[in-house]
Amino acid sequence: MKKYFKYFARKRGLRLMTVVILFLLVGAAIHTVYVSQSMIQGAFVAAVVIALVAFFIANERAWQQTLEEELKEKTKDLEDYAQMLKCSEEKCCSLVESADDLIYTIGKDCNVLSVNQYSRKLMGHRSEDIIGKNISNFIEYEGDNGVHSIVARIFETSETILREEKVKIGDKGYWLDTKYRAVRPDQGEVNAVLVISRDITEQKRMEEQFFHTAKLASMGSLSAGVAHEMNNPIAIILGFTELLLERTPENSKEYEILKTIERQGNNCKRIVENLLAFARIPKKTTTETDVVDDLQNVVNVVMNTLLTKKVDLKTDIEETLPTVRADGRQLEQVFLNIINNAVAAMDGGGILTISAHRSGDMVNIGFTDTGHGISPENMDKIFEPFFTTKGEGTGLGLSVSYDIVKKFGGDILVKSQTREEGKEARTTFTVLLPVADGEDRESV
Repeated sequence: MKKYFKYFARKRGLRLMTVVILFLLVGAAIHTVYVSQSMIQGAFVAAVVIALVAFFIANERAWQQTLEEELKEKTKDLEDYAQMLKCSEEKCCSLVESADDLIYTIGKDCNVLSVNQYSRKLMGHRSEDIIGKNISNFIEYEGDNGVHSIVARIFETSETILREEKVKIGDKGYWLDTKYRAVRPDQGEVNAVLVISRDITEQKRMEEQFFHTAKLASMGSLSAGVAHEMNNPIAIILGFTELLLERTPENSKEYEILKTIERQGNNCKRIVENLLAFARIPKKTTTETDVVDDLQNVVNVVMNTLLTKKVDLKTDIEETLPTVRADGRQLEQVFLNIINNAVAAMDGGGILTISAHRSGDMVNIGFTDTGHGISPENMDKIFEPFFTTKGEGTGLGLSVSYDIVKKFGGDILVKSQTREEGKEARTTFTVLLPVADGEDRESV
């Protein structure tokens, strides 16, 4: 029984062991399956994670590259715009610098903030000598209180002001057509005034010359009418005076009175002749004359007067001068008028120098006297009709002379200085006449 039981027990133990072994084998197999499945799942999850990471990294790089390209494009646009602004600014500065106008900006206190090249040239100073200084130090305004009231008005109202100004820059006078404009950055408060001034001095001079020409034309018409009306009574007065002189004893008081009447009548006659000559000057002529002969004729006439007035005559006349475009008789009148004025200016004696030389296509005839000179305030008036500084004179001599010379394409220049200016007093009249057509035009 024990054997059987042992046998049975052994056999049962084997079965149990077998079952345990099978169970272990099955568990191991199941564990292996789970492990494999877990590894597969882990690998899958890892693969998905890696794929997502790679996707995000790729997208991020693509997005970053896109941003970099957009940034480069925007940067290039900004650089192009900045370059364009720089070019525009340089072009604007170049235009301002090269402009033939005074262009500058001033602050509320009228101190200069900026100035262009033309302004610097006209003012005669460098930028560093102008900027920061008051504009009145360089431009002297005539008339009103200058630029200060205008600047104050612009800072208050922001309006643009246009006006013509007579100013003095350095030692020279100018007429300026000026625009004052407010400078308002971003349409804010006014922080400066832009000033643009154009030099219209020549235009003003031409306007004055036109007015003078119109005045002369009117005066010519008036002179002709007056002269014709005066001719007949003067002729009658002189005629009866001559008749009475023939019947009056020369040593009588009546004879002296008649001679005075005759002398003054002849003065009136000369005035009328000057007026008629002033009014009748033809506009065109082809007359030619020899300047040397004309000067000699005039010198012969005035020589006695020169000796009486203690005036020494010096000459420097080129003997081979060509003929000029002028009428000999009228040219002698011009020379005589100038010489008479020179003698009158040398009260008490002096030196009269007459010169004549060729310069290119012109012949220059100069008359220099050592008289009292012409004051600066009278220089612009000496060619005006009826203007005279002499007690006895018609004021028509130089006016008629000027028109005669101008008619033939010439000119009369005047240079004078006085003792009041701290210089040796002297005056020089230079008559310029064109060489006649057909003459050798080689310069001497």
